Amino acid sequence: MSVQSIRRTALPLWIAAVAVLILAANLRVAVNAVGATLPEMRASLGMSGAAAGLLTALPPFCFGVMGLAGPSLARRIGLERTALLSAVVLTIGQLGRAILPGQVWVLAGSTVALAAIALANVVMPSLIRKLFPERMAAMTTAYTAIMTLFAAFTSFVTLPIQSAFGADYRLGLGMWAIVSLLAVLPWLPAIRSNPFGAASPTQPVDDIEAPPPARRIRLAELARVPKAWLLAILFGTQSLQAYIVFGWLTTLLHDTGLSAQAASAQVGVVSLAATVATLFAPAMIGRLRKPATVTWVLTAAYAGGYLGLLIAPTSATVLWSILIGIGQAFFPIGMYLVNLRAKTHEGVLSLSTFMQCIGYVYAGTALFALGTIHGSSTNWSGVIIFVLGLCVIQQACALVGIRHWSIEDELAARDRSSV
Repeated sequence: MSVQSIRRTALPLWIAAVAVLILAANLRVAVNAVGATLPEMRASLGMSGAAAGLLTALPPFCFGVMGLAGPSLARRIGLERTALLSAVVLTIGQLGRAILPGQVWVLAGSTVALAAIALANVVMPSLIRKLFPERMAAMTTAYTAIMTLFAAFTSFVTLPIQSAFGADYRLGLGMWAIVSLLAVLPWLPAIRSNPFGAASPTQPVDDIEAPPPARRIRLAELARVPKAWLLAILFGTQSLQAYIVFGWLTTLLHDTGLSAQAASAQVGVVSLAATVATLFAPAMIGRLRKPATVTWVLTAAYAGGYLGLLIAPTSATVLWSILIGIGQAFFPIGMYLVNLRAKTHEGVLSLSTFMQCIGYVYAGTALFALGTIHGSSTNWSGVIIFVLGLCVIQQACALVGIRHWSIEDELAARDRSSV
């Protein structure tokens, strides 16, 4: 096949951009819909506290464990087909938990939906590397901003829409399958091979010399690279902070004297501030001569917001929420670093999987332990001091992550030293 024939048959890259962004819009919707409908779901299904706790703890553990299937599946069927499969399975899971009766099916459908999201999570950085090699920062910014925006949108509108139709939690869960079904459509061309015409390391073109195939990097190899662990801890720490903020901020503010409605609104303020910060953080990392400035600013914002909650939670609550939202721009930075710290599609895919699997399991375990220790106490000082400590860990890992190095070079150095 010639280069010219590939270009004739390839679909425009704007379709690839639409496909990536619509899929990104689905990456937290299925999670936030549960948070919005959980009180009614518990009442309707007679769900115990343990079952409700399991349902809310599923996301980080599913993302961490089930994301392990991403690299092998992507190598077998391709990145684009993996994205298509994730959108299809996500639709099935969301419909299943809404239509089939009983809490067992809610848990089962949620697990299926979260498994689909886990696949999309790990292949997204590699897809961006493959399809948009010259626009990685812009596309990382765009997809993380869309993901954050739709997460906030889901929290805001699920219950109002459900109430407007006089429906129960099943509509609140099931209606978001429409969005995941929309994500299926632009990926349908992935049924054929290499639909967007991006260069593939495993598909040489007759007119040019094929590049050597990228070295497959096993997760066990990454486990022997300390810097890979620091990136995983960075990713896990920012995930843990996000779960703490979105899961507990409303309760914390309500316990300190705000009304339930005012406390809930602050989660929306955090989400909006995070969306705005996400638009700038990855690009600044790529453009500044001293990218550490960005991570120091984000860490200072996080710490300032937390200290405000500790010292005067009800006096300038909107300001504290904005600062915490700015700090959450660590998420797109973490995803961008996956592409910066790997030179090949294989490297990006393996590093993304390693970071997310280790990071999400760490976040889920820490979140469960913190929730158990905190219990039903209304004193949140210990939790706030804990997250201030997380800021230190996060910044230390970020300072290593933004240095100029690659996972391929680290592995090559280890190979030379072992000879």
